[in-house]
Amino acid sequence: MRRSVPFAVAGLLAVGTLLAACGDDSSGSSATTGGGSSAAGITIKATEYKFDLSGTPTAGYEKITFANEGKEPHVVVAVKLKPGKTVADAIPIFEQQGEPDPAVVASLFEGDPNTAFYGTPGLLGPGDTSTTFANFTPGNYALFCYMPAPSGQPHFSLGMAMDRTVADSGGTSTPPKTDGTITISDSTITAPQGMKSGTYEVKNTGSTPSDFAIAGPTDKQISDFDDAINAYFSTIGSGETPPFKLPAPLVGGFSDSIPPGGSGYVVLDLEKGHYLLAGNSDDTTNKTLVSGTFDVS
Repeated sequence: MRRSVPFAVAGLLAVGTLLAACGDDSSGSSATTGGGSSAAGITIKATEYKFDLSGTPTAGYEKITFANEGKEPHVVVAVKLKPGKTVADAIPIFEQQGEPDPAVVASLFEGDPNTAFYGTPGLLGPGDTSTTFANFTPGNYALFCYMPAPSGQPHFSLGMAMDRTVADSGGTSTPPKTDGTITISDSTITAPQGMKSGTYEVKNTGSTPSDFAIAGPTDKQISDFDDAINAYFSTIGSGETPPFKLPAPLVGGFSDSIPPGGSGYVVLDLEKGHYLLAGNSDDTTNKTLVSGTFDVS
């Protein structure tokens, strides 16, 4: 399964198994939710190699703030499990090389984990923070990080995974109010005029699933981010992996690809300056194919 990652990471991580190069879900304690979407939302803090979650996830649209307080890149991905299944059941599938048995996949996951979109925040570098409105239906979920450690071992195999249960408690399915729409086509990403801090819909009007991420403020180009990310991941497993460093912070994005016709919701805290928008990348050349820019005055 390919998971959404900004700029050119996707091509470096895709391995043709159920999930991209570092796994998907995880284990931990279960929590049930209250009704509706919590005003405070939940916060997930990432370090090496664990998640700390505060707040109680609720059914429906839920504000999720993801903060990378570690030294490596991290991401939080959700997959929905069959009743009675846990991340401990799923991890062997994530670690498997080659195509997993479809019958085993069907016995573990609700729906198709390859196409599900929950809208959880995307990949972050050390010190970066991102907030989205995720949308969960009731059920059992596994949260995990699929990034590789410098050794090459996936973070979820090192303990960066947990189970969470979302109860059927009458949560709202109403999307959040927004300050505008960022539109993705098969070849472009366009931000609305007058971008500022606020909540934005990200709508995929194209014909294929689309990744999405925002970086800035910066005077660099998309190619500079591609080069920095490619350089880092090319050293994984070499014993000489440098610190993960990008030309500018990652301030928004999703851990899943937005399906055609679908929408996600990002909450942006923007400084004055120039920002880059990134969508899908080429799995062969590891270069971003779909991009855009906007300025905050």
